Amino acid sequence: MCIDEKAGEIYILITQHNERDRSRAEPATFMTYHIEKKLWVRSEPRLGPFEPSANGDVWEGLGLPRPRSAHQVVYDSANRVFYMFGGNSGEDGIPRLNDLWSMRLIRPTVNELLRKALLAVRKFRFKLMCDTVPPFEALTYLQTQVSEMVDNNDEDEAADLRALLSYLLSRTGDDDTKMNGDDAKANEQSRKERRELFDFLMQFVDPAEREPETELRNIVENV
Repeated sequence: MCIDEKAGEIYILITQHNERDRSRAEPATFMTYHIEKKLWVRSEPRLGPFEPSANGDVWEGLGLPRPRSAHQVVYDSANRVFYMFGGNSGEDGIPRLNDLWSMRLIRPTVNELLRKALLAVRKFRFKLMCDTVPPFEALTYLQTQVSEMVDNNDEDEAADLRALLSYLLSRTGDDDTKMNGDDAKANEQSRKERRELFDFLMQFVDPAEREPETELRNIVENV
C-alpha cells in the first residue's frame, strides 16, 4: 500500500494467483482510494500486442509482471512512479523472483473522455439512422461524424468502425424483414441499447451526481 498525501490518494497493488487454482492468474491491477471523495477506483493494465517469447512464457509475451505475493513496492511521489521488486510467484519450479518493474497510472484527459462519450453517442445514432434514413445518408454520417471520433491507433475502435459499415450493409438488404418483423422485439432491443449507452455515459459522471444504483423496488421493500 502506498499513500500520496499531496494527491490525497491511497494505492493498493493487487497481484497474486487465484488461491483455489494457482494455475489461473490475472494481470496486476491498482485500486485507488480518493480520500476526499471516499471513493475506490479500479485501474486495469494497458495490454499491448502479444509477442510470443522464446520460452513460451505468457507474462513475458504480454510484457506484464508475473502475478506474485510477498513483493516490495516503492512509490516515487515526485514522479508518480511505482517500483515493484521480487516476490513469490507461487508457481511450481519457479524460485523467488528478483525482477524490477516500474509502473505509472495513466489517467485519460478530459478531452479523451469527451471523445469516447461522443463516439458512443454517434455510434448509437448511426444505428438508428440505418433504419430511418436512406443508406447514403447513414454512410455519410459514418464517414464524417463517427469516423472523426475514432482513434485509429486503437485496434478495438478501428474494428468497431469496420463493424458499423457491415451493420449498415446488413440493414440495407433487410427491408422486408424490417417491415414484417416483430415490432415489440425491435423496441425492446432499442430500449436495451439506450440503457447500455446511458450506463456507459454515467461512468463519466461524478458518483454523487448519478442516479442511485439500488433498484427502486428494493428500496420500497425495505421501507
